[in-house]
Amino acid sequence: MNQRTASDLVAIRAQSEKGFSRSFLRTVVCEFRFPTLMELGGDKPPASLVKALRHEYPILDFSNEVTLHLGSAAQGTAKAHLLRSSRGGWLISLRDSAISLEAKNYPGFDEFRRRVEAVVSASAEVIDAEFFTRVGLRYVNAITQTDNPVAGWVNGDLVAPVASGAFFGISESSGRLTLGADDGGCVLQYGLKASSDKDDNLSVEYLIDIDTHRTDVPVSDAMSIVDSLHAQAFSIFDWALGDKAKAYLNKAKE
Repeated sequence: MNQRTASDLVAIRAQSEKGFSRSFLRTVVCEFRFPTLMELGGDKPPASLVKALRHEYPILDFSNEVTLHLGSAAQGTAKAHLLRSSRGGWLISLRDSAISLEAKNYPGFDEFRRRVEAVVSASAEVIDAEFFTRVGLRYVNAITQTDNPVAGWVNGDLVAPVASGAFFGISESSGRLTLGADDGGCVLQYGLKASSDKDDNLSVEYLIDIDTHRTDVPVSDAMSIVDSLHAQAFSIFDWALGDKAKAYLNKAKE
């Protein structure tokens, strides 16, 4: 029997991959990892990268990320160069082994893809590598439009214990589905969380967090892989929704 590839891990396919009129998205991140290049951990980001991207990301910053080493108390720090847009909540993060693009206000896949392609083009010479060790695309969604997201808003297969009526006073219910193949995989994390404010007003949200990835991707194939990741992630998202959620997302913005 042939070994499944990462593209074969999800049998379902969304009827349309064009997306919806509305969104539940909180954040979207596309990350490209590459063999570690110590020079990128310096005090200044590569001038060629800044020049290529400064029109849309004129604000430069950096952060020191603390990393803990398993099995010991030792820790280290890694510098990340940050390039921000002046509007729209876009952020590029460059570290010594990865570059990523993050969107807080997702405008749709076409615009997101355009910006991802610009990042890949600008970083191709900087990383000095013919392949990415990992390409990942992550969508974090939160359903907050209802105080009962299990009632038609989420696929019944994901909320069976909550919807069964066997349990009361549920403050949290969550799960994780991890799929893997030699060339990549995907992770679906999902769950309900309820909380009350100081006036005992109940707030309920349902998170649908989808992370798809591929490994050892030639730089020349990066965008076709991003397209494949998007199609797979959208199919998972479409499957995770209930009819009420789809009706809400398909309704034109007022």
